[in-house]
Amino acid sequence: MAYITAAWVAVQLVDVLGGRWGITEGIARGFDLILITGFFLVLIVAWYHGDKGHQKVGGTELLLIALTLVAGSVGLFFEMRKADESMRPERTALSAESPSRHTEGAPWMAVLPFEAHGNSDDLKSFATNLAASINSGLSSFSHLLVLSRSVVENAAESLRDPREIGASVGARYLMEGDVRSIDDQLRLTVQLTDSTDGKTVWSTKSDFKLSDAASLQFQDAIAERIVATVGDSSGVVTRELANSIIPKSPESMTSYEAVLQWTVNRQVGGPEVHLRARTALERAVELEPEDAVAWACLAHVYTEEFMSNYNPLPNPLERGLVAARRAVALDRTDSLAHYSLAINRYFAKNIEAFRAAADRSIELNPNDASAVAMLGMLTSFSGDWDAGMEITKRAMQINPDHPGYYRFGIFYDQYRKGNGAEALDIALQINMPGYYVDALVRVLAYVQIGDFEAATKAAEELQALFPNFEADFGRLGVTNWFFAQPELIDEIANDLLKVGLSTDWTIY
Repeated sequence: MAYITAAWVAVQLVDVLGGRWGITEGIARGFDLILITGFFLVLIVAWYHGDKGHQKVGGTELLLIALTLVAGSVGLFFEMRKADESMRPERTALSAESPSRHTEGAPWMAVLPFEAHGNSDDLKSFATNLAASINSGLSSFSHLLVLSRSVVENAAESLRDPREIGASVGARYLMEGDVRSIDDQLRLTVQLTDSTDGKTVWSTKSDFKLSDAASLQFQDAIAERIVATVGDSSGVVTRELANSIIPKSPESMTSYEAVLQWTVNRQVGGPEVHLRARTALERAVELEPEDAVAWACLAHVYTEEFMSNYNPLPNPLERGLVAARRAVALDRTDSLAHYSLAINRYFAKNIEAFRAAADRSIELNPNDASAVAMLGMLTSFSGDWDAGMEITKRAMQINPDHPGYYRFGIFYDQYRKGNGAEALDIALQINMPGYYVDALVRVLAYVQIGDFEAATKAAEELQALFPNFEADFGRLGVTNWFFAQPELIDEIANDLLKVGLSTDWTIY
């Protein structure tokens, strides 16, 4: 009777304190099973040493105790397994089971509900809406796996510690936000944490006017910047993850790791990383032929053989087109698939197809700043300079810490207009030492303003970076990139002649 009374009190305590301590229903049932097992053990002991009056433990008693413990342990094991499975997220928003996306070993990200400190309803609404917008924006990136809001919010209702939330939903990366009002100012703090070790991967703190919190345009602008900074293929998460694949051979990479290798190729560039990406991705689509993301990345890598002359093999544009169309067929909502198709069609000189695919890519993911910037530059080079400049400047706006190549299109826009001083200012901001185009645009800008001493020095740097410039630039820089801009081609050729750089472009 004493045991039954004590067990009843324990059950009531678990029931009352369960919500506060984060005890789930599955764990509570496991606790009940332990109490029931304990009851039978007490009953056996009481029977043998009470009613029968035995002083020593007999073989039958030991057998009964052992059987009771085994039965209780088996029941507890399955109950805890069931509880663990119930805590795992139903990743339906971006399913790892999806045939168009292979995610073995890929880490998940969770955007936690943002905390609002203040009595203003606008402040609380701002925090809620901002977290929702960021979650939605990050979900648009092909290389990121983002848990749905409902999964994360359900876990956050019973758990307080971010690490516990991350463990319960199976997320490695956790984004937390804090919004508070100080007089008439609004302070927003956002940080991204690796739940495996508690390390802060990225953080930002900004102050705004409190009155702006009610503006949807203001909320969207903040969300876009955070999404682009964190989720872009050159963003903080990708850079963090890419470090893990550096020592791996491309032949041993999973499909997801092959996609990460492609992001390294976009960030760094060059024949060596291009070859690693191509090798890994060709193996990935062989092992996972339904992986749309891997096909999209492979399409871009194939097209790059033509556009950058990296590790060229026969028929790169044809192979790129086949891969891009395969990616689109597998997942028509994947922005990266349409991006790769757009790049391929541009270098195939099919402007109409390029613009259609580019528009669709931007529509599906307007916050992929790297893709938007590239599409903006090619839109400009295709002849629609106004639209291209608008697209490019949007990419720079949502990613203020953008790489220098975002500015190439803007440079050529000022250069073609004869605005030498403005062109030089942009050229000096590109700041990509070691890349021959950085030196090239400085040559052109210095010539245009009449500073031939600086132009000659930049030309020497150009030739050191690109020894075969005079022989190869016609094919790489004219036929491939500026085919729709004959007047621009002539102007570049004339200005290069002024510093002794001659290229016979007539054969192209």
